[in-house]
Amino acid sequence: MESGDQFIKEVTGSYLVYPGHPLVLATVIMKAFDSLDKAAENVDGVFAAQMDRRVPGSADSIRLALCCLKLGETGRKPAEMINAAENIWKRDMGLGNQEQIKQGSAQAELIEAKFIELASRWLSPKKILAPSY
Repeated sequence: MESGDQFIKEVTGSYLVYPGHPLVLATVIMKAFDSLDKAAENVDGVFAAQMDRRVPGSADSIRLALCCLKLGETGRKPAEMINAAENIWKRDMGLGNQEQIKQGSAQAELIEAKFIELASRWLSPKKILAPSY
């Protein structure tokens, strides 16, 4: 995958709604990286996914997407991860632009099927607690 933004457009019909819904970015991360360990590799205090040009969005939103993916590594079902991502999006956007919040949520809904498809292959629940991201 060359461009996460192009991937998002192909799946949802539009480019990323900035700063990036965690579910949308989690889907891009699964497309761009072989594993959560590789995406969350810490290089000088920055996660690999945050430095990778294939993953659009703000650094904070990418970190939140990694947190959502970690839920899957600890055994949560995709539906729980999707709900967590939506709750994070609404909480972190707070009293921001309500139209932007709606657009981001709508984009996340459009990418849900791709998220579930990728998560079923990409995530493998671990019996021990993973490090905190």
